Amino acid sequence: MELLRYYETRNLAKDYDKYRPSYSQEVAEKIMKEVHLQIHSSTPFTKLGKMLDVGCGGGQATCLFSPYFESVLGIDISAGQISVAIEKNIRKNVQFQLVNSGKFPLPDNSIEFVNCATAAHWLDITLFQSECERVLKRNGCVALYAYLHKEVIDMDTGRMLALEHDYRQAIRIFFEAIYAHPRNRLVEKRYEPIFDQLANPTKRWVENITFVKYDTFHTFRGYFDTIGEYRNTMNNRVTGDKDPLDEMMKRLKEIWELNDKQDNEIQLKVIYEVNTIMFHKE
Repeated sequence: MELLRYYETRNLAKDYDKYRPSYSQEVAEKIMKEVHLQIHSSTPFTKLGKMLDVGCGGGQATCLFSPYFESVLGIDISAGQISVAIEKNIRKNVQFQLVNSGKFPLPDNSIEFVNCATAAHWLDITLFQSECERVLKRNGCVALYAYLHKEVIDMDTGRMLALEHDYRQAIRIFFEAIYAHPRNRLVEKRYEPIFDQLANPTKRWVENITFVKYDTFHTFRGYFDTIGEYRNTMNNRVTGDKDPLDEMMKRLKEIWELNDKQDNEIQLKVIYEVNTIMFHKE
């Protein structure tokens, strides 16, 4: 499977870091609780040796795990994302490395944990699982997960905004207009196809992981503005073509009955669900 490169530029990497939600520390805590339960010799207060973050992007998830490990390595195929991750990193036990294949730059049986945050849908899952089982020590764990909008609440009124048929249709029209790669659908399907594809018999779901981000309507737009295929579409747009993101955001305002407000006046509480799969090396 060829490497899919939709998040290459540094400008996109900086905007991605600005507008995409940051995982809460609670996400790392819940995952690490599972890791410590699997690695029987450790306690929740004992640092483990080394972890790898695959598809680390700008390091949004990577650094959350630094308190739990002596050494953390984040890898990504995007030079722009890696440059942003290195630029903002202040943790001495965290490093980032550019890679150009699905192979991990680590020796066999060398680490305790592999993390993959909102990136697994871009990967060759068969190769990913094989590489995880190669580099992990016995009982070492893997977590792969992606966030998805669960609830959006209008902070002014406390009203829960609909994320059902009309919302999904607006998103679908936008994705069609930007020629979004079909693998984006794996996130919408809550990674269930990836779970089915994994051959490791220890695979399991970790339930009830969520986190919250507070947005204006403008910064909520930034979530979609940082989709790689949208940026490619806009770079190749012919003068006079409609902006598919403008069209989608207008439609969302209509669906949510927010047309009487400016984008920066609309305050939103966005709850994300984190659909999380874990497995370990037997």
